[in-house]
Amino acid sequence: MTNKEYGSYHFKEGFYIDECNFNGGSVESVILHEATHRDSFIYSTFGTFYRMWSKLLNVSEFRKTKPLFDCFQNYFKKMQEQAATYNEIVRELSELGVGEYNDYIEHYREENTRYYKYFNEIKQSSRGVLGVGNIKKINTAQNTDGLYGIINDVLRLSFSIDITKFNVEKWSKISDIERNIAQNEQLNPNIRFKKVLKALVFDQGNNCIRFDEKLLKDIEIVDYENYDLNTYVDIFVRLFGEEHYLIILSLLSRTGVEMDESIIMDKSLAAYPALSNFLIKKNLFLNKITMLDISELLIRKTKFRYLNILTQCRFQVWSTQLINENEILTTPDAIGFWGIDNHVNLINKLTRDTDLIVTTSAKLPMEILEKINSETFIFMTRPISENLRYIKDEYKNGNYNIVSNNNFNYLLVKKNNTLLIQPIISSQIELVRKKMDSIANKVLLMVLFDKVIDVINLHFMDMQMNQDETMISIFFKNRHAAEVAYYSWCGENYK
Repeated sequence: MTNKEYGSYHFKEGFYIDECNFNGGSVESVILHEATHRDSFIYSTFGTFYRMWSKLLNVSEFRKTKPLFDCFQNYFKKMQEQAATYNEIVRELSELGVGEYNDYIEHYREENTRYYKYFNEIKQSSRGVLGVGNIKKINTAQNTDGLYGIINDVLRLSFSIDITKFNVEKWSKISDIERNIAQNEQLNPNIRFKKVLKALVFDQGNNCIRFDEKLLKDIEIVDYENYDLNTYVDIFVRLFGEEHYLIILSLLSRTGVEMDESIIMDKSLAAYPALSNFLIKKNLFLNKITMLDISELLIRKTKFRYLNILTQCRFQVWSTQLINENEILTTPDAIGFWGIDNHVNLINKLTRDTDLIVTTSAKLPMEILEKINSETFIFMTRPISENLRYIKDEYKNGNYNIVSNNNFNYLLVKKNNTLLIQPIISSQIELVRKKMDSIANKVLLMVLFDKVIDVINLHFMDMQMNQDETMISIFFKNRHAAEVAYYSWCGENYK
């Protein structure tokens, strides 16, 4: 273990693994580390609230709350890293003989001082209950999985906050959040975390760690299953304003949690390759954006290489981008509310007599894809755990292969005139192959031809932009300038 970053979690249902930084280390331990983060954000009220907020930040009107969103990390980032690092180290130790534990811990402290500090702090906050001596006893008794579960429960209880007590309608600046949390420590994940850790006791008879329920009584704990969608929508309406109710409802009605329980239990499938190895001189999504009527779009279509389809609200809202090396053309938002058939017809008009590459990251059903006259490339920007159900439902009896290119691995699935591209990490390959054998036919001749590589690069650029605050600010600035120019032009021409 060194100070390199091996993985990251961005408040979604999956996480990123950076295989390029591995040099003989344990991928499984890093997957466990990131899954520890993920599980606490999926199975808790605060975690669900925060993931939903993260999704809403993709709407330009809501990005003004990004400083408030970031401020909250001061209240949980440290405790998150303590718990995830602890689980990671426990797994590494479980692979060793007990006589090697002390040497491993000493080496870890020398190689990664920052993460060793996290490990030491959680041990101290538990009053020694989570110490190496007890880890030895637990691993020897083969109760290691139970220890992972206890750490996950510590995080879950720390995040099991009554979020309806947040005074979100009064949050206009960071100090408002700080004041709100200072007035009620039950709303502070860090304070809750320390209290929960003090409730841990070692059970000598069973060689395991458990909670002393009496020591948890002072902590207000709520069950995330008792909070329905309307509860979260109401909180965000209070935060953003009643006028945004419909867009909040439509975006949060599908939070992205589409994983079968049998899939989510296999943590390795929730990993997605990190983009640190993706190097490109120019990100096309930072180009000038021009908003045009459809008639103008059709006139200029031959000068562009990509047709990128964007959809929201279960395919009821569409947007079309034409992209080349210097510019992005897009249509006004109002056109998004046409109907599916109208948008498919527009795509077919745009691709007629052109070499446009049609692509999207939306999980379009085959009944829509079959109406598109040109070959369509579906690029999956989320882990395969979130997409296996879609692949099984829409690509049954198609063809598949797993290929590698530039240190990335891809599952390719072909059916009719559609090619699905799913990035995966190397440790997933065998498991993905087993699952795909029951869905589609393996065809070794499927390879990454130039057009597929171009599609991959385009979507990696999009993902890169969305993960970088400077880049995404430039994109929204360009988008706003395009809207101002377009509607100013409309005003002049329709007086």
